[in-house]
Amino acid sequence: MSSSPTPSSLSENESHLIQAVSSNSLDKVVNFISRGGSTININCKDENGMSPLQHACYRGNLEIAKYLIERGADVNQNDHEHRYTSLMFAALGGHKAVINLLLENGADTEQKNTVGRNASQMAAFVGQHQSVSVINNFIPREYIEYYSRINGQEKEPRLPIRFISTMHSLVCLVAVNPVRIAYFYESNLSLFEEVKKINIVMDHIYEKLFRSNEPNEMLSLKVHYLNFLFNLLNNALQKAKSSTENELDSKEIRKVFHNIIKFWLKPNAKNFPENMERLLRQAIRSYTYQENALFQQLVRTLSTIEIGEEPSALSILSQTILGKSIGIEENDTCFTCSEFDPNKRCSKCKRATYCDERCQRLHWPVHKRVCQEPVESQLLTVDDDKPDLIEPNSCEVDEKCNKDNDDDDDREVKKQNSDEDQENCQPIEQ
Repeated sequence: MSSSPTPSSLSENESHLIQAVSSNSLDKVVNFISRGGSTININCKDENGMSPLQHACYRGNLEIAKYLIERGADVNQNDHEHRYTSLMFAALGGHKAVINLLLENGADTEQKNTVGRNASQMAAFVGQHQSVSVINNFIPREYIEYYSRINGQEKEPRLPIRFISTMHSLVCLVAVNPVRIAYFYESNLSLFEEVKKINIVMDHIYEKLFRSNEPNEMLSLKVHYLNFLFNLLNNALQKAKSSTENELDSKEIRKVFHNIIKFWLKPNAKNFPENMERLLRQAIRSYTYQENALFQQLVRTLSTIEIGEEPSALSILSQTILGKSIGIEENDTCFTCSEFDPNKRCSKCKRATYCDERCQRLHWPVHKRVCQEPVESQLLTVDDDKPDLIEPNSCEVDEKCNKDNDDDDDREVKKQNSDEDQENCQPIEQ
């Protein structure tokens, strides 16, 4: 247990510091810490045993939490009367960015409170399933840094230093939908410059996760899945590159990614994304370590479900990797990439929700089949604070925009659209 002064022994600056954190005032926090100098204890605690960092995590204030950690705050302090840690407070509040900050700075995920629950278990108990996913999908940065050093008889590191941050973000990605993962790869094209090295490192990571003294079968399966998609996208890029004499430019690369995504999303006659279903089943079957009990369970479950029936492979894999999200409604995720809390929606049907214009455009060939004017019962399922993606009654015009511009850069689309189309296909609200 951390050593810190009792509430009665708090200095004036320490009392002011806790008050400043509670009021979410970063300027005041900086001022009191600077003014207190060496006399202020960054891990001081109030009458409930809460430290300044715990107050910041409870309120989800990322900037203050980051500043306090930089000044030496103990991320694992548990002097709270119920032995709550900073990670527990952040998890209970669903503050994902703060959770990541704490994990990256060494927060212990297994610390338990007075009733024997750790942060992940507490978050699950109160329905904060996204907090659970972030914690359970975290892999320490040291896992990646290991490969950037020369080990044993190696003549050079297996992973260039410049890839450490990107690779760490990749393996900690809280996503299963291949569209969301493809977005990540599209935003980090430098990974495709060292395909062989990335493959070697990913293969070793998921083997290490499975064969370690404390194996993590779920994360091992997930890292394999990420590598499977990486190779699939790389093959598509290489195929496109072989058809031209020059290097692919950004527009051509974007076209490759979007064509693949649209292929995954394309529905069959029953409006079911059969291509994505087959992709996910193939990814699962290709897992190397078939003695993995989780893998065996997935295979047994999927073998009893015909393609086109529910639950889909995406649903099953999401429950396996992200955990069961009981109570999550359809409107709580993006219809295209399954990201949580999308802030845009179709203005006509009021049901389809999206992260942004890109997700809406990619999903339009699917959504246009079912897009209808809302009925009263449908409107009740949609948050009123979600701004409309397009102007009311303009789905037909939006279809034209998608047909003409699916493969074009968004900026070029806005320039090339006719005045009439620009008037009807309004940019999404920020």
